[in-house]
Amino acid sequence: MLPVRHLARPLLFRAAAPTRQVRFKAGGKPQAQFEMPKMPAQPSTRVQLKQHMEIPADMGLIDGTFVMPTGSNLPSLFSSLRWAYEKARIKQRFLDTRDKFVYMWYGKNRLGLSKLLEPKKIAGQLYVDMYSSFTKGDIKKLQSICGEGLFDSFRQKLFGRRGKITWEHKGFVTKPKLVSNKLHHYPTHNLDRRQAVVRIHSKQQLKKWNDRGELTKDTGVSEVVEYLVLEQKKVNGVVGPWFVWGTTKETKAMRTARSLSSKRNQRESTKSDEA
Repeated sequence: MLPVRHLARPLLFRAAAPTRQVRFKAGGKPQAQFEMPKMPAQPSTRVQLKQHMEIPADMGLIDGTFVMPTGSNLPSLFSSLRWAYEKARIKQRFLDTRDKFVYMWYGKNRLGLSKLLEPKKIAGQLYVDMYSSFTKGDIKKLQSICGEGLFDSFRQKLFGRRGKITWEHKGFVTKPKLVSNKLHHYPTHNLDRRQAVVRIHSKQQLKKWNDRGELTKDTGVSEVVEYLVLEQKKVNGVVGPWFVWGTTKETKAMRTARSLSSKRNQRESTKSDEA
C-alpha cells in the first residue's frame, strides 16, 4: 500500500474476508496454532437468492460487514487513512441501523437490548466448545455448533488427521467484544437473517503428537485474537439457533479500481511515448 501522503483518491474498504486472523504475543513472535478451515469465496447474497429457488445453507458474510482494525493495524489518529476508516465506519453503522428497522418492521421482529447483545453473551462458550470438539474429534457436537460449510471443512480435516491433538483454553484476556451486528430481511424468500462478529482474545495451548506418540508441537500458552462470526436465521417465521459460520479478519483499505487503472494507463502511456 502506498504511504498515506500519496493517497489523493477516495478509498474503498474491502469487506472482511472469510479467513482466520491470529495475532500471537507469547515470545514476541507469531506461533502457528492449527488452522481454522478457510471458507470458500461466494457470490453476493442477492446473486445466490436469484440463482436458487431454495435458500442456500451457507450464504456467506452479509454484504458490508465492517471490522475496525485494532492495535498496530489501526492507522494514526492524525492520518488521512484513519479518517477514511472512521468515515466508512460511521457510514456502515448508519446503513446497519436502517437495516435493523427494516428487519424489525417488515420482518415483524421484536428486538430488545438483551436480544441485540445475545451474540456477545454466547460467543465465548461457542468458541471454546468448537475447538474442544474439533480436537477431540466429536463430530456430533461440531455439527450442532457449526454452520454447514464450516462443519464440512472441519470434518474433512478430521478424516485426514494423523496422530493426536490437544487444545486447552486458558481463559479470556478480555471479554468478548461485539464489533459487527448485522440484521437483514429478505422479503422474497420470507427470510430474516442475523450475523454478528465477536472479537475473541484468549489464552490457549496446542500440542500435537505423531503416529508414533512423539510430541511434535507445543505452542506453549499463547495469546490469540480471532473474529468469530455467528449467524441466526428465521425462515417462514421459525427462528433457528445461533451457530458459528466461521471467522473473519479486520477490514483493509484499498485504492479504488478506477484510481489504480488510471495510474496503470498513465504508466503504459508514458512507456509508449518513450518508445
